[in-house]
Amino acid sequence: MVTSRTLPSPKLLRNLSFSALAGLLAVGAIALVQDNLALERQESAIESETTAFIRRSSLQSDNGSAIALKKKAAALGIAIEYPSSASSVQVNASEKRIFSQLEKPLDRYITAQGKTGFDKTQRSRFDALPPELTSYLNAREQKLTLLRNTLRFHKTPEWERNGNWLESGDPGTMPDFGGLLRLQNLLLADAIAQYDRGNQARTFENLDAAWVLSESLKNRPELKAQRTYFKLIRTHLGMLRRLDNLPPQWQQRLSQRNYRSTFNRALESEALLQYNATQRFRPTKAEKLAPILTPEELQALKGGGMPARNQIRHIGIDRYQAIRRLHDSLPHADLYAIVFPQESEKETLLQRDFAIMSPSIQEALRELTRVELETKSTLIMDN
Repeated sequence: MVTSRTLPSPKLLRNLSFSALAGLLAVGAIALVQDNLALERQESAIESETTAFIRRSSLQSDNGSAIALKKKAAALGIAIEYPSSASSVQVNASEKRIFSQLEKPLDRYITAQGKTGFDKTQRSRFDALPPELTSYLNAREQKLTLLRNTLRFHKTPEWERNGNWLESGDPGTMPDFGGLLRLQNLLLADAIAQYDRGNQARTFENLDAAWVLSESLKNRPELKAQRTYFKLIRTHLGMLRRLDNLPPQWQQRLSQRNYRSTFNRALESEALLQYNATQRFRPTKAEKLAPILTPEELQALKGGGMPARNQIRHIGIDRYQAIRRLHDSLPHADLYAIVFPQESEKETLLQRDFAIMSPSIQEALRELTRVELETKSTLIMDN
């Protein structure tokens, strides 16, 4: 890499003859040209990959199941798309006001039920539903049935995806992940209510519907979508660990789940996203890159000039390559040793890569590790 440290100091320049000075500057210029050529070759390859990724990962519009689900959720006062969406569905205003009063108690209740131990002796009945939640569910039995059936008897919802966000940095069209979490909480609360009444069939209908809801995010390439997906799954697993004798279909679902395969799409998009973020670099707006830079890199870039410009180009390529190495190694990597390196005796290349990754990628990888461990523990408990 050619940086300001590669160029001769003023003191050295004063003591050199004209011919020696010209030669030294020529060597520096040649090195800079060679560096630029190498960077351009690498950048061209990454830009071609960005174009190909956008083409294969974009979806022009929501599918029919997603549209139907938005309508059923809106009838319950829950928005699962952002108001700016072109196909925005009108949310029932009175239902929204009612649900807003229950949203926090519902979230606290479901969170508490999902915090189940991994020892069979720790299994216990669900806590009693708060009376206001029971009344709410009873009064909306028909709407909840329509919601369940939409998820259980239609294709998995697929949401519009605009891959151009990799270049622009604007996430564009995505479902409202908070809305999906609220919808899952409602389904799980009804599952618990039915379980306490001895209605096993309705319990698993709710669990089936919540599972399909999480599946709608499984193949999305955004890192935020994958993190929401893990949250949905982990809450679901907490519920399942309280139940005895999981049906064979649930054991099969859990045993066949490959979280790494779906997460790898997010790593691929994040590698391209971070590279493209460095391409939009301006010295006066260096702080915008703070999430993907070390403090030393950020400070060095604030000066601007050609050395800084080439330095950010190198950083963009380095980040891209580090994430791609993890992407390529993930199917068989010891993920626990990567994300918890303090417990390893010798630092590996992937651990060094992990150390320079953005905090959002680091936390997502920790969540991936947790969901894998919890899935295995849930299966072990049922045997």
